Amino acid sequence: MGILEHLHKRTKFFSGILKWRTPQEINLVGIVIGVLCQFLAYACATVDFLSQFQPCAPFISGFGFSLIAGAILNIIAEWRAGNLLMQTVMNGIYETTANAREIRHDQSIKFVIKEVEHESEKYLHFLCTHGYKLINENRTSKKIDVNTFHNISIPRKVNEDFPEEYKTQFLNVKIQIGDEPVSTHDRDDERYEEEFGFDEYGRPSFATKGLRLSKKDKSITVTYEISSVYKLKSSHFWYFQEISDGVTLIINNQTEYPVESFFLVINHPNRDEIESHNRDSMNFNGELIPNFSKKYSTIDMNCVFFPYQGFELRWDLTGSEAAPGTPSDNS
Repeated sequence: MGILEHLHKRTKFFSGILKWRTPQEINLVGIVIGVLCQFLAYACATVDFLSQFQPCAPFISGFGFSLIAGAILNIIAEWRAGNLLMQTVMNGIYETTANAREIRHDQSIKFVIKEVEHESEKYLHFLCTHGYKLINENRTSKKIDVNTFHNISIPRKVNEDFPEEYKTQFLNVKIQIGDEPVSTHDRDDERYEEEFGFDEYGRPSFATKGLRLSKKDKSITVTYEISSVYKLKSSHFWYFQEISDGVTLIINNQTEYPVESFFLVINHPNRDEIESHNRDSMNFNGELIPNFSKKYSTIDMNCVFFPYQGFELRWDLTGSEAAPGTPSDNS
């Protein structure tokens, strides 16, 4: 389902809520009674056999007018409140989409988790492969900037002391424009060393600007290879920087600990819907369930993610026992 279909679905949902919250029947009854009161007051003033009630006509007319005015004001107030809610929601959507750089399609995130040892202390090493596609929906060519960052979850001094293949950093970035050959931006290649660095908060980052995407190219595919080191009790936060039309998360646990030691928290308004769709991979409290040779857990999140929405992977292996018969990283 595309992003426009999702937005249309959400708009219909909110419209339905507003419809049922508005007591239109009460307002309609008030207007009808008010109009009848006006007719009765007029009849008291003009019809002979009702002339004895003529002194009551102003009171009847005033009561009817109050009912009509009250119903109209109530309708206007509720209409404005309803529009205020819709306007707030739509403003939030518009501001998010207006400030977004691109929309990510066919997005996937794969974690290969291993256990490593450094200075007699055990850590988890995540090798992340993160890929997505950006589509040129314009009728003309456009320039695209690709940039992202990654958090360091252990002390920086410890990270710097880790062996090169394990420390938290970007390893390489593969970029394919249209049907052109894949361009591999390796951090050890002098041609691309300026693209790998640290952002203003000291986080490892990658940035390349001005990638031209012509009309005939149609799309650009970006794939990041990222290395991360974590403690045995920690969590991995992932917030999307751009609007993402769905994502597939694959967790390949190659440690001696069971997959059930990891928990997934989805930060999205449709969390319950996503979790229900993935009951073969995670249970009700977010505990992962292996669904392929006791190694892989695959979670399909077929929803639109706005910037700063995402997920969190948690674990606490400090008191866990290794699963019997499972190979460790050193095997």
